[in-house]
Amino acid sequence: MKTKRTFVKLFVMACFLAVLWSGNTKAASPTTLTMGNKDIYIGYDKVGYGDPNNPTAFTEVTSDINDGYIITGSTMAGGHNLIINLNAGTNLSLTFRSLEMASSSHIEIRGGNVKIQLEGISSVTSVDNHAIQQPADSTLTFLSSGSSGEIKLKGGNGKNTINGGTVIIENGTVTLNKEGNGNPFEGESIKIKNGTLNCYDGGKLTEFNNGNHAELIIEGGKVNAAGLVGISYENDSLKDLKSGTSYTVQGVYTGGETSTITADNQGMIGIKAEWFGKPLKIDRQQITIPNRPGKPNIVKKTDETVAGEKDGTITFPANYKLMQYKSASSTGIPADWTVPLYETIEGLSPGDYQVRAQATATAFSSEYTTVTIEKGRILTINAPEFNSITYGQAAPSSSPVSIQNHDANTVTIQAIKWESGSKDWYELTTTFPFQINTKDTNNSGILLKPNEGLDAGTYTTKFDIAFTLDGSQTPEHGEVTVTFTVNKADQKGPADHNQTLRADANKITYNSVILEALEPSPDTGSKVNYRVDGGPWQESPEFKGLSSNEKHVFEACYAATKNYNISPSISTEVTTEKAATILYDTNQLDVISGREYEISGYGATKKYTSDTGLIDIDEKWYGKTLTLKDFKSTQTLKVPALPKAPTPKSKDETIAGATDGEISGLSTSMEFRKKTGRNSWTSWDAVGGKILEGLEPGTYEIRTAATDKSFASKSATVVILKGRSLDVTVTEFEDMVYGSDPVSRVITIENLDKENPVNIEGVAVASNAFTITDGDKYIKASETSDTWKVQPKAKLNVDTYAAELTVTYTDTSDEEDEDNSGDEENPDETPGGDEQNPDGEQNPGGEGTENNPDAQSIEAKADGEAEDVEPKPELRTVTVPVSLNVVKAQQDAPPVPAEKSKTATSITLETIPNNPVSGAKAQYSKDGGKSWQDSPTFTGLSPDKEYTFVARYSETDNYNASEISSGEISITTDEKNDDDSNGVTSKDNNKNNNSNGTNGNGTNGTGTNGTGTNGTGTNGTNGTGTNGTNGTNGTNGSSSNKLLSSAKTGDLNNIQLWVALLIGSYLSCAVIVKSRLKKF
Repeated sequence: MKTKRTFVKLFVMACFLAVLWSGNTKAASPTTLTMGNKDIYIGYDKVGYGDPNNPTAFTEVTSDINDGYIITGSTMAGGHNLIINLNAGTNLSLTFRSLEMASSSHIEIRGGNVKIQLEGISSVTSVDNHAIQQPADSTLTFLSSGSSGEIKLKGGNGKNTINGGTVIIENGTVTLNKEGNGNPFEGESIKIKNGTLNCYDGGKLTEFNNGNHAELIIEGGKVNAAGLVGISYENDSLKDLKSGTSYTVQGVYTGGETSTITADNQGMIGIKAEWFGKPLKIDRQQITIPNRPGKPNIVKKTDETVAGEKDGTITFPANYKLMQYKSASSTGIPADWTVPLYETIEGLSPGDYQVRAQATATAFSSEYTTVTIEKGRILTINAPEFNSITYGQAAPSSSPVSIQNHDANTVTIQAIKWESGSKDWYELTTTFPFQINTKDTNNSGILLKPNEGLDAGTYTTKFDIAFTLDGSQTPEHGEVTVTFTVNKADQKGPADHNQTLRADANKITYNSVILEALEPSPDTGSKVNYRVDGGPWQESPEFKGLSSNEKHVFEACYAATKNYNISPSISTEVTTEKAATILYDTNQLDVISGREYEISGYGATKKYTSDTGLIDIDEKWYGKTLTLKDFKSTQTLKVPALPKAPTPKSKDETIAGATDGEISGLSTSMEFRKKTGRNSWTSWDAVGGKILEGLEPGTYEIRTAATDKSFASKSATVVILKGRSLDVTVTEFEDMVYGSDPVSRVITIENLDKENPVNIEGVAVASNAFTITDGDKYIKASETSDTWKVQPKAKLNVDTYAAELTVTYTDTSDEEDEDNSGDEENPDETPGGDEQNPDGEQNPGGEGTENNPDAQSIEAKADGEAEDVEPKPELRTVTVPVSLNVVKAQQDAPPVPAEKSKTATSITLETIPNNPVSGAKAQYSKDGGKSWQDSPTFTGLSPDKEYTFVARYSETDNYNASEISSGEISITTDEKNDDDSNGVTSKDNNKNNNSNGTNGNGTNGTGTNGTGTNGTGTNGTNGTGTNGTNGTNGTNGSSSNKLLSSAKTGDLNNIQLWVALLIGSYLSCAVIVKSRLKKF
């Protein structure tokens, strides 16, 4: 019990902690404070509305300062303030949600750093004070999610709008309005990172501060105020300065210098190169100078073509109107930055040009890219053009190298040098040095001539020509490439020298030919080349790997040499012999008739000669590579293995004569045939699909048909059995009442075969609940027998009896005809194929079937090996279900019950004997049959009350409960006496009590202190009743039963009785608890 209480306590504690934890883990959210008719006070010690120093005038708000606050509402009805009193260094987050503080309201920050998130438009207007006041060491930050947040601040006359400390604008719009001689801002610094800062005085722009201490730091965003230093991007200058005024400019970066610079007459100071991308402070304003944009990198150019043409070009990007260019030379054109008129600028002289993106109102000009236009070539050098010659002809005469000078200066040709090629190829004649004036061409200073006796080929030589310009000692170079070709000469062919091409018949095989070799050319010494069927030329007259039994064209010629072309060819036709090939459709080798072949490669060697040119393939050759050797060649021939037999499946004929057998699992590559007699079959016929239908019973062979590259497969034998000959029906049994006489049912057997009779071998039922009466053993074709009967056995217990009735018969058509007797050559050998079962189920070969339990597995075999396979006479069966329900019988009603004894609370009836037929016991009812009990004694009845009793026999396994007795008996219980705690007995009371005492089942028979002297009451001296050890009815005992009996009658006036009851209940509970704890 302690353990249970401990568990309960732990559970309660866990629930409590879970509640606390869930509360602590809720997402923190800011507290909303609404500006109205009181000040809002946010302090380090309390938060609320009113004066924190006057408890009666202050309403405190419970909140967590770390979660921040949302300030909203309006002070339009009067001037009320937002007071923030935090310790120095404390951070506070506020959200101004469309806050309106007017009529002399202000924000007073007495300590801490405040960050204000702007949502919507808020305003603070003060008549006689600063709009916002904060200490010098505090920082006030404005920010907005996006740029929609805005705050408008206005100070009183002569007051600063924001006074003290540091202000940072992260985002949003902050407008500072001043009045009189105050400042929009007076403090340490105001920094804008993004967003907008407006400074106004009476609706006009004013300086952010007219003193000499506060600083304005502009890191980004936009500032609208008077007296700001701006940037002139087009002039690379600081602007909006006072002309002639000196300014202190400080570089706010590492290594930044401080210098005093005077603005020019336009109020500008030029921006130094080192200032780009860095912050500068000019007096009390700090701004950041942006970097220049990067260099443009998509500029293209073309160089000058020839010297002096000035035809270079620069091509700009598509936005060329935003670009600028100029010559890098101070004397070049254009000298200043110029916007191109077109996307491509033409007519440019050689030199360097600078290209950049021009400045805009908001961006500097970009860094520039240098584009170099290279000078065009000075000389145009043209090589002499020599006509090609044929080997053996004379070389052409000398021809000049033409040199044209494009430069404005005279050119002096100083030398020529072979860069590539052999000096033996050309003869060079020069008159160095020689000059070529401007725009002139020289055709005589350098002469070239090919040398005589060059072999056939192309002679290409590159020359380098060195020259100088007038007034320069620096050598320049030009190149020229000279080409001269000597073609090969033609030569006579073998026919011109009376040579012929032939082959020896003994050197012609099924795949090779050896030609008679020819002599080389007597004119040029060229060797003879040979080829077959227009293929590549070869020096050998031997050709292998030719197609058998085919005409081939052979050619011969004199081969090409260094100086001579290939000669005309001569040709001849040769037919190769026939090679041994496989005839897949007949399983034969096709060879040369009359020739002897020695065949090996299958574990043996044997010689074959065929007059017909056909050799039957030995079964040992399948799957082997054979070697066939004749008197002049050897051939290898791979004989494929026979493909495996297919695995078709079949369905037998359903009913005899239906001709509806099927063979499935087929393909269009298969063929079939049917057995027609002893070793006789129909011809092979193509399957034509995946299934053969409408087949009659019989033996079939299925195989994959032969192709031009494979043999026909081994065949699979399939037997389609004859269909069922009998139709069996049994009339349904009606429900049979238990104990009734059995009734038989007719077994109707119909012979479905229209031609053959059947023999009935027997009828059996797979249950010992039925018997069979024999009938006809022979039924003619198309006739029906009703002579067989099935009958239940007698005295079957109530149940459902279901079984299968099987008719076993033989079909006389299954027996062998006399004409076919003895036809089986190998009765013990079974051909390849699949047996099928009689019910049409697919049955792959190898298992017996219901109709043919002796069926054996079937082997596949090659075409021609098939033996007769006929269905043997067999016992065939037809099975139908039979079912019988045996139901319960009815039994007669018992006699009317009779009274035996009674008291004020009980009535006992005379016991009715068991039903002599069914053995069922009697049951009794005190309410006319609504409820039943097996005992004839009824207890717990009311005194002086009439009860109506009836009886019936109870339900058994084979009998239903009987109807109630034909009559009923009414009995009234005795009246209650005052001192009859145990009830009044009838005249036979003592007798009844004695008879029932042996049962020991009294209701209250174990009194707590039962010591009655006459403890032989109803439930016996030694009764084991619930509460009494000495009997329920002890007249003088002080048993608890008497107490309880008195309690039932309402006699509870005696205080001693109440005390006894309470003590007894307590003790009983204690005993129960103790016993349970022991068990636990």
